[in-house]
Amino acid sequence: EHLPAFGAELVAEIGHTNPVSLSIGLLTLCVALAVRHFRPGWPNYLIALAAGTGLYFAFGPLAADVATVGHIDEALATFSLPGLRIDDVSTLGSAAFAIALVGLLEAVSISRALAMRSGQMIDPNREFMGQGIANLVGSFFRCYPSSGSFTRSGVNYEAGAKTPMASIFAALALAVILLFVSDLFAYVPVPAMGGTIIVVALKLINLREIMHFFR
Repeated sequence: EHLPAFGAELVAEIGHTNPVSLSIGLLTLCVALAVRHFRPGWPNYLIALAAGTGLYFAFGPLAADVATVGHIDEALATFSLPGLRIDDVSTLGSAAFAIALVGLLEAVSISRALAMRSGQMIDPNREFMGQGIANLVGSFFRCYPSSGSFTRSGVNYEAGAKTPMASIFAALALAVILLFVSDLFAYVPVPAMGGTIIVVALKLINLREIMHFFR
């Protein structure tokens, strides 16, 4: 029902495409795919982001309308007690339940998708427990509701991650970037990031399962 409407709207708005943004996104996508194919051991996403950012600067004034990551506050989350009142339970209860349900389904879907490729066994109960603990701790640091990430999980898998330590090292690297070199990422164009996300998403699509579903 919604897919045809989305397709029609996409065709109707195609005339408003920003050619500079499109060029940056396509270059990033092509570079990521090319590096992954010809140099599997190289960091294809970093190289692709660098290529997309380089093209952004090469366009000069023509790229004035291209969105970038922008300024990132150089600070880590601070501890604070959540201000929960009894009245909030009735106000936020239904929304919180829906967000939790979607987050759990997303996490299990991601873990099953990767388990099918790696041959590993998953325990949904442990996934649920991990999500619950993460969100409980995150509430004391004013975090958004957390769940699994299709793109980050895909990148971790392609990079050869085998244990949860990969996420810990990624978090530490993110903290270092946030505190010391966040200004360098302010100029990364959003279309370049979109190109890398598309490459990751393509690896997570299982056409055989889709065809089996339609049958």
